[in-house]
Amino acid sequence: AEQTAQVDFAFHHRIAMASGNLIYPLMMNSFRVLYLDILRRFYRDGSVIDPIFKMHSGIIAHIRQGKASDARQAMRDLLDFSEKNLYRIFGIEGKADENHD
Repeated sequence: AEQTAQVDFAFHHRIAMASGNLIYPLMMNSFRVLYLDILRRFYRDGSVIDPIFKMHSGIIAHIRQGKASDARQAMRDLLDFSEKNLYRIFGIEGKADENHD
């Protein structure tokens, strides 16, 4: 889980840096310890690893193809999937099934 958490953090940090948004990467670094702790716990559930990294690959493919809107939608899909599974993994009732449109 440790290595997977580190790779995930690096992926999102690089995306944030590439976006040109100077604030978001600074915020990520400010919350790095907490972020990594949550990711370590998240990735102890191995069922999320393959889908997450497939979604990461899709985001990268969209970026390489210059498809910004597709990359944004793929990131939203990734965040929705992650949110749902965070609630499930952390045992927060009711939140995993809510629809957040």
